[in-house]
Amino acid sequence: MLDACTVEFLAAHPDATVLDLGCGLDDRRERVDPPKDARWFDIDYPDVIALRQRFYSETAGYQMIGASLTSPDFLHCIPMDRPAIIVADGLLPFLTEEEIKQLFRRLTAHFPGGQLAFNGYSRLASRLMVAHPSIKAIGIAPANSGFDDPHEPETWDPHLKLIDAQSIIGSPYVARAPGTYRAICHLMYCVPALRKEGGWILRYHF
Repeated sequence: MLDACTVEFLAAHPDATVLDLGCGLDDRRERVDPPKDARWFDIDYPDVIALRQRFYSETAGYQMIGASLTSPDFLHCIPMDRPAIIVADGLLPFLTEEEIKQLFRRLTAHFPGGQLAFNGYSRLASRLMVAHPSIKAIGIAPANSGFDDPHEPETWDPHLKLIDAQSIIGSPYVARAPGTYRAICHLMYCVPALRKEGGWILRYHF
């Protein structure tokens, strides 16, 4: 779903800048196949980028940056002359609310305009996240309480305006998942009280 947001933005802005925040080993760039005039930056901690460089190579228009997203320094090497699509996949739970606010404000101030797309987690989902096997494996608890209203990030940064909020469990991509997962998603989506707990892809204009 975040790939689709990126593809849509690049179709309208083929020379845009793309930032993939907390990219890990994600191959989003290969999946999206950006236009040749686009600039793409994958950003994560230095040790993660060092590992990533074993599998991916920088090319013209593509750069990997090893830096903490809580430091403004990572933006110094990113040109600020083009609109940007900024993607944060699974990143927000591991930043405090204040760190998220500061990050968003730095990003929207750096570029002339663009879009910000990320996973939204409800307050209940954030509390339950600690029980997920993948979170247990890395041993890092979520750093913020999540939010239920997709308009809440607009209060964090006045430049952000909600474009849309897409339900993950109600998306067409669920059809590609195993049967048990599809059944759970269908059940949750049919129950209004559970629907908002199934995860959202939130997209904002700035």
